[in-house]
Amino acid sequence: MKFYICSSSLLNKLYFLYKISNCKKNLYFVVLASNNKELIIYISNTNSVFITKIQTCIEQTSKEQISISITLMINFLQTFINDTVLLVEKRKNILVILYKQDSYYLPIYRNNDTKHLIYPIISDYQNKPIIKIVFSYSILLKILNYTLFFYEKQYLKHLKYIINGVVFQLTPDVYNFISTDTYRLIQYTITHNNFTNNLPIELIIHFSSLRKLHNILKQKLHIKQIIMVIEKYNQENIVQFQIENNIFFCKSFNNPSITFNSIFPTRTDISFIINKNLFLNSIKRIYILSNNNPCIIRFSFKNKVKNTLKIYEEASINNNYSIIKCKFKLLDNNHNIIIMRFNTKFLIEILSSIDEYLINFEFSCDKNIGLLKPIVNRNNKELIKILIMSII
Repeated sequence: MKFYICSSSLLNKLYFLYKISNCKKNLYFVVLASNNKELIIYISNTNSVFITKIQTCIEQTSKEQISISITLMINFLQTFINDTVLLVEKRKNILVILYKQDSYYLPIYRNNDTKHLIYPIISDYQNKPIIKIVFSYSILLKILNYTLFFYEKQYLKHLKYIINGVVFQLTPDVYNFISTDTYRLIQYTITHNNFTNNLPIELIIHFSSLRKLHNILKQKLHIKQIIMVIEKYNQENIVQFQIENNIFFCKSFNNPSITFNSIFPTRTDISFIINKNLFLNSIKRIYILSNNNPCIIRFSFKNKVKNTLKIYEEASINNNYSIIKCKFKLLDNNHNIIIMRFNTKFLIEILSSIDEYLINFEFSCDKNIGLLKPIVNRNNKELIKILIMSII
């Protein structure tokens, strides 16, 4: 393997790969010179692979892969002036970089963990996709924002998730994206007209893979759409997200056939529409001033001022409460005071993740369930439902 490369082009690519990686320690990138015009670079783990390409001049192609420390290479390339052209050559187990009269030797590491996953990517493997879906950049980023927000919380890492990933339910009429932990369940629904004979299909993508995809999309890429392709390889569903000239591959696994629709209540006792920021800030104030851990709050509509909601802390010696305006619908007069109790930390996290200005909060007192629905005005093609369990 022998090729010329611009130092700044390679540095920018490697720095991008470093930023999107979940784990910075012992991070390696792999180089493959498979044709005369472009260099393939990828980082991988057991569940996912991210591939990018650089246009360059390759003197000697090779199907052999070389693995190099990404931090070592970044530190090395930062010593060159912009757009310096380097000659790179592999000699046995050493990568030699030539610059003018200088010679530098970088160690090559073994990286065979993902050969079974990377093989169809770097070969001439072509398989007919099971399904192909086009997402706008903003919609896919929003889906990941909602379905991953509680997974990002460090204090929840000890929880045993019911499903260790996000469920993709792809049907001829709607796409559902679902994630859940012990206390909450989020379902993001998109109505579509992408009819195909291969639907319905249901699969799960691991949290760690989607977190890496989320990191990629948060880099403010100037792209309009992302193509999701599902292929069958070695009896497994391999999912790829095509992001312009970059491709993110990840594995999927089968869903244990949980019927999520049955979890959502069919009837609610009380519902109210409220300004999200007012609601969030009122809960935050009570949480900040509370001496209890966890801080548990209740809601009451039986106030002197009509169309108002009272938020107060349970068993508080400070008697902190907040009264804010809302538009509510009462289906049962016996539920002026809601008997359900909610953990303020969970509510704050949910509300902080919502971008919409207004939310509809519904209560099913029989099931001890609260259901938040951000009011989305996009031609009624999107529906977001966030279920939170009451503290019994």
